[in-house]
Amino acid sequence: MLSTIIAGADLNSRAEYVRTLLTPLTNLVHLTPNPSSIGIAEIKSLVLDLALTSASPRLVWVEDAQALTPDASNALLKILEEPPDNTTLYLTCPSAGSLLPTLRSRCQVIKLNNFNLSPLTSYLPALKPLFVLSPGDRLQRLADFPSDKGELLSYLSDLAREISGTIKKTKSPAGLKLLSSLARLTLSTHQDLKSNINQNLALSHFLLHLPKTK
Repeated sequence: MLSTIIAGADLNSRAEYVRTLLTPLTNLVHLTPNPSSIGIAEIKSLVLDLALTSASPRLVWVEDAQALTPDASNALLKILEEPPDNTTLYLTCPSAGSLLPTLRSRCQVIKLNNFNLSPLTSYLPALKPLFVLSPGDRLQRLADFPSDKGELLSYLSDLAREISGTIKKTKSPAGLKLLSSLARLTLSTHQDLKSNINQNLALSHFLLHLPKTK
């Protein structure tokens, strides 16, 4: 399995994301800075530990991976590229750019924001609290959305699919009306972005036209 960098959000959110990946059978191997860096000695010890076979799945979590020294980063390359059997590796950090390019090239990158803090989190529950906010407060949440256009388009596509699935399960007329309105808004915002309308303008329109509830 491809090794993964989990970047963005805050330290607690990154930690919560990793914890959602654990199962009762998972053996967690957790590396943290000691006290302010992760050196080559820690990585060599990790490599030796992982050389031992494990009957249970192992999840290696390098927390605050931006604290890896250059030597430690280089020592980690081989294991990132070819993890041992039954082992997955996750590096968490504020920004993927804080890691050496050689590390980034061997991993997939997941960028967290307030709307995807967990692989098990759906988008609608995270969006609903915005329904009660004033227009000004809604616009204050612009920074919570993906800043990359491609990521924002993916978010809107996923949101539209989730709304569609929720509509099929909803029997309340009021609920159907709200979801239908939200679906139209989501799809029109997606189309606006694809038509190269200014991203901040399109997202501001989306936030201001979200359903209003008490």
